[in-house]
Amino acid sequence: MTNWKTPRKRGRDSLALTVTAFAAIGVALLLLLYLRLNGRCEAIGREIQRLESLRADLRRQATAEEYKWANRNSLREIRLALSRFQIEMGWPDERRVIRLSRTLEASDIAPAIPQLVLQPSRAGAGEGRIP
Repeated sequence: MTNWKTPRKRGRDSLALTVTAFAAIGVALLLLLYLRLNGRCEAIGREIQRLESLRADLRRQATAEEYKWANRNSLREIRLALSRFQIEMGWPDERRVIRLSRTLEASDIAPAIPQLVLQPSRAGAGEGRIP
């Protein structure tokens, strides 16, 4: 008994099927990559919006605090605080006022720092030591 095989066309059909399968896998991978990037961009956008609103809130709070501070440092408020705590203040005597005719530099304000030098003593081993 002989087994006769019929000739098959393997070359063209299998190559087309392989190319089609790889193309479909490539398209699927690109689609997944697009979805991942899109989701990440949307998450970053939401985070940016949250941080911008937080920045605006902090800016409003800082402006309000600066306004309060400016009001508290007005002459009227300082006088009210002094009277509330029963503190009496006056202007200094003329001899205590220093008038400056030019801008001061750091060397004008601070005196020169003296240089300290340690020198070995000439005393003997037992002499000159502090017990």
